[in-house]
Amino acid sequence: MVCNVRYEEDKLVSIGRIISDGVFQAIICDLIVLTEYQGRGIGSKILKKLLYQCETNEILMVQLFAAKDKNTYYKKFGFENRPDDASGMRWQYRNIF
Repeated sequence: MVCNVRYEEDKLVSIGRIISDGVFQAIICDLIVLTEYQGRGIGSKILKKLLYQCETNEILMVQLFAAKDKNTYYKKFGFENRPDDASGMRWQYRNIF
């Protein structure tokens, strides 16, 4: 896992986190910038650092989940939408044990 954070004074204003198997793929779990700090390039710098880590470690596939209204932002960095018929599932905690 790689985590990149930014503080201004003593306030945490942004965080980016990526998890990888270290061989083939990674997923960007978080890229969060406090609303009042958005539009300053902070998120872009963090995302570039995370993607650079993947490139440096020859990770071939980087995935992320983002709100629909954020797709345009990520496309600037080379991300593509998954096809509507692409397989995928998510597990939400249910008391099954």
